[in-house]
Amino acid sequence: MKKLFLTLAVLFAFASLVNAQFKPTSGFSAEVNFRPLSANPIQINDLRGRMFLNEKMAIRLGLSVNSLSTTTNVAGAALTDPIEVTVNKCFVFGLTPGFELHLGDFEKLSPYVGAEFGIGMKSASTTITNVGNVQSNKVVCEGIWGDLTNPAYTQVGFNLLTGVDYYIYKGLFMGAEVGFGFTSTSFKEVNVSTTVAATSVTTTQTTPGAKASNFGVNFNSAIRLGWSF
Repeated sequence: MKKLFLTLAVLFAFASLVNAQFKPTSGFSAEVNFRPLSANPIQINDLRGRMFLNEKMAIRLGLSVNSLSTTTNVAGAALTDPIEVTVNKCFVFGLTPGFELHLGDFEKLSPYVGAEFGIGMKSASTTITNVGNVQSNKVVCEGIWGDLTNPAYTQVGFNLLTGVDYYIYKGLFMGAEVGFGFTSTSFKEVNVSTTVAATSVTTTQTTPGAKASNFGVNFNSAIRLGWSF
């Protein structure tokens, strides 16, 4: 950690002494989250980048894709009992296009305003086989995990934003951003199917979906660390 702070200090000092074109006038940039006091200072929650059309205008895009699968085995009390197997799965996808209008004519500092539109979706399911360690007993949950976590949803949002980039040296920058916007989340219908092997009967319980919305200020608590190329 000391080496990291020392490196950043050297970069800032060197940048203040060198007269160069710091801000990009065209091309691409990419960025990550930077939390210097955390155990993992560099974090990538999603892929974020932008393309400068000129020194004042840039278009941006955020992309998040994540897939998770967990398997849990629970053995029966007797050696002849089957093993209960729980498989949880979820998939998350998000896309956030937008634009930035950079203001002023500063050498290293680049304040901007802009807007972005976001869409996202999440699917979730749980399959439990040999429920209660009984052969062929089965429970299938669609739209949520069996422990009632990770509900599935679709989401849309719009965000007005403002931020600032500080160019440490040429294309290397650090920044912060805050936004004000609206997000609407539609949670999907939940279906739970239970199959009892002894009777070969399957019953299904359905819970209607729900909606939630959020309107207000939002911000990235991490420092944006990026580079242009």
